[in-house]
Amino acid sequence: MPKRILIVDDNEEFGELMGDILKLSGFAASHSPDLRHAREHMAACGEPDCLILDYWLGEGTTEEFAVSLKFVSPATKIIMMSGEVEEEGVSRIQKLVKEGIAIAYLCKPFSDLDFTKVIRALEDPAEQVRPPVQPPPLER
Repeated sequence: MPKRILIVDDNEEFGELMGDILKLSGFAASHSPDLRHAREHMAACGEPDCLILDYWLGEGTTEEFAVSLKFVSPATKIIMMSGEVEEEGVSRIQKLVKEGIAIAYLCKPFSDLDFTKVIRALEDPAEQVRPPVQPPPLER
């Protein structure tokens, strides 16, 4: 049975593209444009094996959602992604990885290689994503 992945991103085109890439890799991927739809999807289908979660959505950050999901479904792997460039936001995302809430952080735009590394970690738990995929250094 393929691993179930839910992508939560308010950029519909980007979310669908990621879903297509995952499906070609043998995963069962779905896309939700916001947290409301993600909650409805999980209520209907159960918690996914993996959640690829954009840090900033129209309603704000998804930090609380990630923490609460990890509490009720500790086996669900969470991958945070963001185009965030503010130092405080990047630090908060990196803290989620450091605390074990998320397994990785992908900085948008990310390369196919970085995405492939994270996907390999889903396929083989022995394949660790360490250190997590990091954004480029902040420009000052």
